Amino acid sequence: MSILVNIGTVVTGFILIFCVIRLMVNKKMTESQSILWLIIGVIAVIIGLFPTVISFVAELLGIWYPPSIIFLIAYVGLLFIVLKNTVVISIQSNQISELFIQIALLNTENEKLREQLNLYKEL
Repeated sequence: MSILVNIGTVVTGFILIFCVIRLMVNKKMTESQSILWLIIGVIAVIIGLFPTVISFVAELLGIWYPPSIIFLIAYVGLLFIVLKNTVVISIQSNQISELFIQIALLNTENEKLREQLNLYKEL
């Protein structure tokens, strides 16, 4: 890889890390959501600083074209992020359904109490 690609990879990694930390500070992203993004940023910085890591990992995994390891790392990282978000969405969907049921029960109870209050006011 050329020196410009290495510099670009390091800069991209640092920008990703900076953006994720900024989102956490502004309370737009939780720490648990940001862990995988920070890991991807750190991996990008490591790959940019030590480009021989790509060749070593590719040889270790038996990959013929070493730069394709970058796409593999990105794919796996994004796959984990999508999986985590899917789990969070499923949990929140169940919680929302339970909240709808609780609201419906509270509204029914509220109506009954209003009817009882109206009966007492009439007496």
